[in-house]
Amino acid sequence: MLRCCSPPFPGAIQVVPYFMAVVLTGLVASLRFLLDPILGDRTVFIFFVFPTYLVTWWWGWKPAAFAVVLGFVVANYCFVHPRNSFAVDQLFQVISLSCYLIVAGTGIFAIDSLRTALKRLEKRSEDRFAQAIESSPNAMVMVDADGKILLLNTQMEQLFDYRRDELLGQPVELLIPERFRDPHPQLRQSFLANPQFRPMGLGRDLRARRKDGTEFAVEIGLNPIKTDQGMVVLSAIVDITQRKKAEDMFRQAVESAPAGMVMIDAVGKIVLVNAQTERLFGYRRDELLGQRVEILVPERFRLQHPENRSGFFANPKARSMGVGRDLFGRHKSGAEFAVEIGLNPISTDQGLLVMSAIVDITERKRSENAIRSHIKKLADANIELTARTTENEAFVYSVSHDLRSPLVNLQGFSKELTRSLADLRAHIETGESTVEGRDAQRGILDGPMTSSIRFIQTAVTRLSNIINALLQLSRAGRVVYQGQKVEVSKIVARIVDSMHATIGERKATVRVDELPAAWGDPAAIEQIFANLIGNALNYLDKRRPGEISIGSLPANADSAGRIVYFIRDNGLGIAETGHSKIFQPFQRLHPQAAPGEGMGLAIIYRVVERLGGRIWFMSPAGQGTTFFVSLPETAQAEPDTAVHSGNI
Repeated sequence: MLRCCSPPFPGAIQVVPYFMAVVLTGLVASLRFLLDPILGDRTVFIFFVFPTYLVTWWWGWKPAAFAVVLGFVVANYCFVHPRNSFAVDQLFQVISLSCYLIVAGTGIFAIDSLRTALKRLEKRSEDRFAQAIESSPNAMVMVDADGKILLLNTQMEQLFDYRRDELLGQPVELLIPERFRDPHPQLRQSFLANPQFRPMGLGRDLRARRKDGTEFAVEIGLNPIKTDQGMVVLSAIVDITQRKKAEDMFRQAVESAPAGMVMIDAVGKIVLVNAQTERLFGYRRDELLGQRVEILVPERFRLQHPENRSGFFANPKARSMGVGRDLFGRHKSGAEFAVEIGLNPISTDQGLLVMSAIVDITERKRSENAIRSHIKKLADANIELTARTTENEAFVYSVSHDLRSPLVNLQGFSKELTRSLADLRAHIETGESTVEGRDAQRGILDGPMTSSIRFIQTAVTRLSNIINALLQLSRAGRVVYQGQKVEVSKIVARIVDSMHATIGERKATVRVDELPAAWGDPAAIEQIFANLIGNALNYLDKRRPGEISIGSLPANADSAGRIVYFIRDNGLGIAETGHSKIFQPFQRLHPQAAPGEGMGLAIIYRVVERLGGRIWFMSPAGQGTTFFVSLPETAQAEPDTAVHSGNI
């Protein structure tokens, strides 16, 4: 588009070249007149070569030939002697004229040839430029500094539905929606004042207008070009209606997503969020856009997060939700909450972006924790049930053994009684009434029969005791307790007073500390302490003075916040082999020391458990035994499974 040999007045009528030849020749003649006192008749024709060269460069050889003739006429008439005539009769005049014609002709030929070659190259360049524009897949339009359309291609016609002749020479504002036309000239002049290449996609959203008045979204790239006619601007226009629809659908999909959606760029700046993100984190959209994504990360993780983000951008891969470690988000208020995040890298014209889907899993975590807690409780219950089953099996075995022994005695002595009755019947049937016969009958009655009846009564009593013990154990698991504040000190004092005679017989010393109140059933608590204090008295070591201490541990001794009482003695103690079964039914480790069926501690174990407490013991070898009982201090304490072992 750079016209090196175009005339200074393009589009002029055909007379102008010849008129300019006259003007230029006149200017040279005026200059020659000024130099005439110096030059005289010398170098006449050579001056008029220069106008011919200028005319040739601008308008071609025809006006240049006219300029040659005109120069000859003016020079010969005005400057050749005799002046004011057309005579050429001197040799130097002929030589000068010949040189003028040769130089002028040669110059015209050379300049016109160069001009023609340049115009051919220019035409070829223009044709190539026009072909490039015409074959462009985008709509192309060229406008001048005044906004007039100079050039357009077929794509432009198809895009705007105008014919080419309807647009050429028209202001470019014809292609702009009416509401934007008034400010557009000012924007155009502002661009021309500082012309710079502007690629597509930069700036605000743009709209264009078709011939029928419909509007559509466009993307425009601007390329300023300097020409000898001034600055022109070549614009590439792309219809992005479908892209806009796709972008709108994408935004709608993101906006309506049930998860919080956050898009960030490579430096971690937030470029897009949806409404769910606003609700999730408590920020308004304008408070997040342009901010670093670390604003949504808890402070304790912020220093490490940029490194993690850079690592992901260095090797971008879609990451499904739930993959990786536990994650947390930070609310605007500073509160943290558990989240699950899915990452999806997206390649765009602006570079790699990452779309994050964020879900608040606080409730799920709470449910999972509750489920884990229930599973643990079930596992503990299963372990306890297994232990209880084992205990029950041992209990059944023990009961069956204890029941079988008196039953065997009943069976044996009933047979002995049957034989004695048969002997007695035989003596009676013989009718012997002698002294020897009566003595024999009396011997049968006073001997085997009487002893058999006594043994049978003993076995029946044992069976009755076992059955009563079983009923007490069963009743301990079914009785309904009435919870209230219980003064444990008063109950223990009453128990100790009731055992005053036994304490004296055993020559024991009982020391009772001040005991805090507990929550529970008064009768059940009295049953617990009566049994444990009674056992302490029954199993004292006769080889040394008996000592029994009753007190409580410091307030923080129990992790569940319960009150812990202790009953300590220096008696026989409990052998290590008996630690695991001391709370099982029918267990008597020192049967010679006191009567009973071995059910007391099994019953107490169930009573303590029903009250929401624990019972355990310590029994170092040869140092007696200390039983510990923890009871709730208030009604809010939750029952805990009683555990028996040799350790606290």
